[in-house]
Amino acid sequence: MDDREAIRREVEKRRISRLCHFTQARKLPYILGNPEGVLSTKLLMEQSPDVANYNDPHRLDGYLDYVCCSVEYPNSWYLNRVKKQDPVFQDWVILFIDPSLVWREGTSFCPRNAAASFGRHVVSGYSGFLSLFRPLSRGAYGFTYRRAERMLECCPTDGQAEVLVHRNVPRNKILAVAVGSRGQLIEERNRLRFAREFMPDVVEVPWVVCPHLFDNSWRDFIERGERPPEEIVEVSTNE
Repeated sequence: MDDREAIRREVEKRRISRLCHFTQARKLPYILGNPEGVLSTKLLMEQSPDVANYNDPHRLDGYLDYVCCSVEYPNSWYLNRVKKQDPVFQDWVILFIDPSLVWREGTSFCPRNAAASFGRHVVSGYSGFLSLFRPLSRGAYGFTYRRAERMLECCPTDGQAEVLVHRNVPRNKILAVAVGSRGQLIEERNRLRFAREFMPDVVEVPWVVCPHLFDNSWRDFIERGERPPEEIVEVSTNE
């Protein structure tokens, strides 16, 4: 059995249902209007430098041709940090992504934030994927994360662990868009309706409302073996 098949089986065993990638809401029309979906920093600089506004302009991990994702829940610690870099535009969304990209050719993994030690902890293959779930994981500033006894199996030990998807996340792999409130849901859907007048290729996707995804409180749930409540709003729902 090759590594990709072993990873696929491990994903199914752990019941991993999604990857997460956060982005500024103003990028949604470009993402949902392009079959290539989310582009790596390298591709974005080559194809659409006019819309490039990078979450991490320094990219200390050095993996410019990869899209940074997390498993099952977002890296809300880092999200709160990058939000401070743009105090003018504070609307962010989280993309839920098909977990099949975990075993796609070229995908790599990091058991902690990939920027640590300039990307030296990034690994590939089945053993690399398993490193996300080891009982102990050393994080930033020497802090050691320990898996809680009841922690959801689908979640990495360190909440900042990353899955690095090579080149892009195709639009057809985007399962839903998550927002923090019903108010934001209405705003974002209205923005997309307006954008669709000028960008007719923008597609509809389901929405999820969950404030816990945008702070660190989701961690308390998953360590108890629970999931924070999420409200799913299908595209056919009328506001």
